[in-house]
Parts: sequence; structure tokens; C-alpha cells
Amino acid sequence: MLDLPVAAAQGLRVTVLSDRRRDRDPRPLVDCSDVEQPQFHAPLPTMMEGSKPTMSQFSEALMKAIPRPCRGRPFVCEGSPEQCLVVVIGENPATELNVDWWEYWDESRGFLFDEWTAVYQQLRKRSGKAAVSPTRLRLNRLRDHGVKCLETNVFFNEKLGGPGRGTPNKDMLDLALSSLPALQFLIAHGRAAHKYLQEKGPLPSTILKVFCTKHFRLESYETIRLIAQEILATQQRRPQ
Repeated sequence: MLDLPVAAAQGLRVTVLSDRRRDRDPRPLVDCSDVEQPQFHAPLPTMMEGSKPTMSQFSEALMKAIPRPCRGRPFVCEGSPEQCLVVVIGENPATELNVDWWEYWDESRGFLFDEWTAVYQQLRKRSGKAAVSPTRLRLNRLRDHGVKCLETNVFFNEKLGGPGRGTPNKDMLDLALSSLPALQFLIAHGRAAHKYLQEKGPLPSTILKVFCTKHFRLESYETIRLIAQEILATQQRRPQ
């Protein structure tokens, strides 16, 4: 866990629960729901604030944020990123696929998650590993609870045991945080993600809550369930 609240550098008043309290207290690890969020000035402005980008506009912005070809993993999601309610930020993807990410991007449908997953599982099995990593098991749990999320990382190079020197994913992160029209929640898991949020400028005013956890590979399924429950409950309480 962080020694300081993950959003302290942004002037946000938050509560970070220690590991000792987590088993007894079901509240989210970081709760910013009652904080007046500062305005956000995106380092990579791509669309006007309040506008809803079309898939073609987002694809054009992706071309500037993601190299082509791209042998890393800047993000994955099911279908259109514009429908994602949550951005999940980790350190770097651990499973090395060595495929061009753009092969799984379609301008009309978004990210082809099922096709990508089939290749991901096949390559892991071929390497003698379980079909799904511990981190992805927890990411899938979020989806199973009905949470529409975009998975990304501070570094987009695929490497087991950490990013090494790393390939920064800053442009993609800036684009996601500044442009996704449905984005309301952030989940930062692991020290690299915590540090990214500490060093970043103010978050978008549309973000309701930030959850800060251990790296997902070490996190409990119960914590994942509680986070999903809190996200869905917050959505139900908001006026339509």
C-alpha cells in the first residue's frame, strides 16, 4: 500500500485503507466520491471537452498515441473504448505475445477482445503456462461482474517480471483519461500505477472514484468483488 493517499499530490482528500483494515472494512480502498475534483488540462488534447468522439476520431487519435506496428500492448478492452466506464492501470503486461497490436483493432468494432484472447491463451499454453495469468483472472472477474473496463499499463512493453527499462505508455494513458466519454472510475494496482497517479496532474472532473490496490496478481477476489460492487452501486445511485 501507499504511505500517502494516491491522490495527495493532486490536492484530493482521500482515504486509503491499510491491509490490516481491509478484511474488516468493505469500503473501497480509495474513495473520492465526495471530493470536488479540479479541472483537467490534457497534455494530449484530441477532442473538445464534453464531446463524444466517434470511433473514427478515436482511431485517428490512437494513430498518434500508439506506434504502428506495435509489438507491445498499449491497452485491451471489449469492443469500443468509448463505452468503458473504468480504466484499470497496472505496471506492464507480463505475457509476451510478440504480435502486432493493430491486428486486433477495427475502426468500426473497436478492440477485438475475443480474437486477441484466443491468441493470448494459445501462446500461454504453448509455453507450458496456465491459459490465463493471475492478473488476468482478476481482470476477468471485473468483467464477469458486469464492469466495462479498459485495461492499460504505465509501460506497454510485454515482459515477465516487470518492464525492465520499459516503454512508457504516457500518450495512451493521457488519451484515455482525456477522451473517453463514459470514464468515471480509475483502478490503480501496483506501485508503478500508484506512482503514475501521484506524479500526474489533476484528474478529469468526470472521475468519481479512484481505487488503489496491491498488484492484481496479489489481490484477493473479494477485493475485486467489492470494487465491482461499489462501481455498480454508484452507477445505480446516479441520476440517468
